[in-house]
Amino acid sequence: MQLLHNDTMIYQGGISTIQGSGKNRSKEININYQDNSIRFEFAATSYENIEKNQFQYKLTGYDNNWSNWSANTIKEYTNLPEGQFTFFVRARNVYRVIGTTDKIEFRILPPWYRKIWAYLSYLLISLGLIYLIVYINSYRLKATNIRLEGIIKERTTEISNQKEIIQLNYEQLKDSQGIKDKFYSIISHDLINTIGAIKSFSELLKTYASTLRDEKLNKYSSGLYNSSTSAFELLTNLLNWTRLQTGRMKINPEKINLIQLLNDVLLLYNNLLEKKKLLITNECPLELLIVADKNMISTVLRNLVSNAIKFTPEGGKIFLSVKYTDTEYTFEIKDTGIGMSTDELQKLLRKDIYFQRQGTNYESGTGLGLLLIKNFIELHQGNISVESEPEKGSIFLFSAPLKI
Repeated sequence: MQLLHNDTMIYQGGISTIQGSGKNRSKEININYQDNSIRFEFAATSYENIEKNQFQYKLTGYDNNWSNWSANTIKEYTNLPEGQFTFFVRARNVYRVIGTTDKIEFRILPPWYRKIWAYLSYLLISLGLIYLIVYINSYRLKATNIRLEGIIKERTTEISNQKEIIQLNYEQLKDSQGIKDKFYSIISHDLINTIGAIKSFSELLKTYASTLRDEKLNKYSSGLYNSSTSAFELLTNLLNWTRLQTGRMKINPEKINLIQLLNDVLLLYNNLLEKKKLLITNECPLELLIVADKNMISTVLRNLVSNAIKFTPEGGKIFLSVKYTDTEYTFEIKDTGIGMSTDELQKLLRKDIYFQRQGTNYESGTGLGLLLIKNFIELHQGNISVESEPEKGSIFLFSAPLKI
């Protein structure tokens, strides 16, 4: 019996007689994976009517069943998988006498990419990639911390510059004692507290930026962002208020979509709504075109939505609606918040009294925003009203002409 690959003899051997009087020999052969297509050639030692000799074979590990008897003396196997195989062959002569079974044991070696050294290489490459990913992420984190410090310094400078502007405007309003007292209270209490919070978060980030975990970094960054946003809104309201009091704010009417403006404001406060798990019910039409000052109406909507969020506890509800006729529209925002007493309602829209309340999550409030929107609505020839009861929520309504 011969084992051949690409016409190259790999093994030659066999039995001496078909009756089995010879010696059964076997030899294990290792074959490379790329040489896994092989051919067996075999013959019987019975020379009487040779053409009537028949053979039967099987390849254990691949096909464990004996083949049918045939005169074929060649068997080919292609694309054998890796593993241990044994090829058995036996013959019978013209008298149907079966000879001794001969065999060849051989092994198809695994391909190079499934050998031990290949798996070790995969492991080393994987470890290298993990190290590279960790290194890149660490580098990005450090770069983010450095960039964050720069942003904090820049924002602190901006706030300082805006504070100087506020101080100048404040000097121009000192003729009115009530306004003067209100400004002093807002600046000395709310603005300083907000800037103090920004300074504290900035110091924490600056001191521990290189050692902060993502959770802490997100916490401090969120605190810094919230404080900066609060300071920005306060400064914006203060600047608008001083411009109103000094007669330097002019109304610039243009055609706008009130509903789109409201949706933009809701998007701005989306994170706060999710944080407090507040449910918004929007019963407004899809579109309402009005002629008004876009910045002023945006400020009105922003302050009303902000107040509703601020004074509504977690899990509460806020309802929005707009009704209109041929000549005017009415916007209503209703919440299920903590509400106000009659005494608080009387102080709410007075500019000579410093009226301040904390929100349900201890958010700061100055009352300045409501005074500001009252003036803005009056500039649009409209009016604002408030209804409220303690622990039952509040309703704010404002009406204005569709065109001014």
